[in-house]
Amino acid sequence: MQNLNHYSETQLELRPLFYEFATWKRSLEFMQEENIYMKYMLSEILRDNFDKALLAETEDFHNCLLREDDSIGLLRTEISETDRISSKEMLETGMISNQTSAMLKKIRNNIKNAEEVFIELKARFINYLSENYSPQ
Repeated sequence: MQNLNHYSETQLELRPLFYEFATWKRSLEFMQEENIYMKYMLSEILRDNFDKALLAETEDFHNCLLREDDSIGLLRTEISETDRISSKEMLETGMISNQTSAMLKKIRNNIKNAEEVFIELKARFINYLSENYSPQ
């Protein structure tokens, strides 16, 4: 019975951490969906009477969006691995190691930075669309 109580207490202690992981995953999923949509919009621009003078800027956006895909993939992997490690530690020892705490802090910072970069990229892209794209 003692082990069962320890397991329940550990599950309760993990809830905020599980929520944080789920929040990160939802944020990355949203960024990925928006990234896909921006790539679609780039293809629409290229399809509809594209001004070749804008080719360099369009290529730059495409490269940024591909880098964003890579960044999202790396963050997903990092989150999954840290989720696995922290859950295992909590279930086995009832606590998270200093190393895992450092990993969590790093992910929090990486997610914050990724969201800021993404918001800036999206704002630049929307501005680019409004200045250069008028479907016919």
